Amino acid sequence: TEPTAKPAAAKNNALAYMPSKIDIQSQELVWSSRTFSQFQASAEKQPKQWRIQARATEFQGMADYRPAQDGTNSKVNAHLTYLSVPPTALEEVEAVMSDSPKDMPALEIVIDNLELRGIALGRADIEGFARTNSTGTREWVLNKLNLTMPEASFQSKGQWGGAAKAVAKRSQLEFTLQIQDSGDLLNRLGYKGAMRNGKGRMVGQVGWRGSPFSPDYNTMSGQFN
Repeated sequence: TEPTAKPAAAKNNALAYMPSKIDIQSQELVWSSRTFSQFQASAEKQPKQWRIQARATEFQGMADYRPAQDGTNSKVNAHLTYLSVPPTALEEVEAVMSDSPKDMPALEIVIDNLELRGIALGRADIEGFARTNSTGTREWVLNKLNLTMPEASFQSKGQWGGAAKAVAKRSQLEFTLQIQDSGDLLNRLGYKGAMRNGKGRMVGQVGWRGSPFSPDYNTMSGQFN
């Protein structure tokens, strides 16, 4: 009988057939029930990571994906020029992050221009990773969730989790909100004419049921200074 390949040898043989570069172009790409228009992407294998450059009507930017290796977890570093996230897509993102499988990579993302639910929120800096907490459920640790715009800056860190079901997971954030112009800030958020001018600084802790990207005012609690 012919000798069978050892697992390590079989794995190396399979890797030998992996492409080192992938290019994709499509007028319309449907992925995870979401449609991307004028989609272009290029992925190139580097010694310890994949570098991906992509653009579509809804986003543009680049990302480095580093698989788990040498005792370190997988990680995604991304820098996007712009990103537009409509309500339906946000629900899908929250569902994926809520499940946060054990092989979910850590995230370090910079977005120069973020649009969320049709609201332009300026620059976003996000750093976080998923873990299993003391109760055995999955949660996200947010080392950084910052928004910067001409009218204000919002800096925060915290957690999202504490329950098995996504709808019961709570966000807990420590934050600092520095306001340069409260009137312009409220205008940006959709409350036009609610206030004029105004400056200030708010520091506190706040929590609500739901993701950090969808504040629920009915379940919100906390303290502010």
